[in-house]
Amino acid sequence: MAAADARAQAVCVAVVSRANRPLFVCRVAEGVDELRLHHVVHSCLDIFDERRAAPTPPGAQADAYLGLLQPAVDFRVYGYVTNTATKLVVVMSDGDVRELELRQLLRRLHGLVIHAVSNPFYVAGTPIVSTKFEAGVRQLVASAR
Repeated sequence: MAAADARAQAVCVAVVSRANRPLFVCRVAEGVDELRLHHVVHSCLDIFDERRAAPTPPGAQADAYLGLLQPAVDFRVYGYVTNTATKLVVVMSDGDVRELELRQLLRRLHGLVIHAVSNPFYVAGTPIVSTKFEAGVRQLVASAR
């Protein structure tokens, strides 16, 4: 019973370009194979396109938060897409996920991405290589635990 009540933890955070190139992939939990996380992130990218292509009902506003993209064996993958079609992915461990907190985490991650790509020295479409950005992501994930 205790295992069913366990809260899910973020395992990986990824930022993927419009062209499906990984701009930033950060493993935030130890003991998980990084190559496996890359595979999990990559395998959900088509779902972003499917959800974005789906028609929205009249009068409804498209939500950037896409929610659960796919459950994997040990993980659940959640997504958020920006106005520029940049994809934000959070891979969570299997457990109880609080949707509201996850939605807020992804919104804050979006803010960090905006700040990072607004740097005049950042070249659009290239990997985000910033210790400040990575520290911000790690702090964001740690505060959500």
